[in-house]
This record gives sequence, C-alpha cells and structure tokens, in this order.
Amino acid sequence: MIEWLLSMAALFLVVYAATRLALKHDRRSRTPSPDEVADRELRQRLAEQRAAHLRDGGKPGGE
Repeated sequence: MIEWLLSMAALFLVVYAATRLALKHDRRSRTPSPDEVADRELRQRLAEQRAAHLRDGGKPGGE
C-alpha cells in the first residue's frame, strides 16, 4: 500500500514537472526576444528606406 502511494506520488511529480517545463517553453517560444524585435524593426526600416529610394528614382544596386 505504501509503495503504491509512493510510486503514484513520484509519477505525479514527474508529470507535474514535465507539464510545467512544456508550458514554460511554450510561453518563451511565443514571446519574441529583444534581438528578434530589434531585427524585425531594422528590416522594416531598411525596406521602407529602399522603397523610398526607388520611388525617388534611385537605382536598385545602390548606385
């Protein structure tokens, strides 16, 4: 009886820890890192500058 209770408690702790780890990983994967946010903003800014340069008659090669 005691062994069964201890094995169930151990199984509960393993499942509980695995669930918490999975949820923690899921939250981290949904939240972009500061580097990813900065990279996205930089790409957007460069695309806007490139589009403005091409609209103003510039050549695509940067010449």
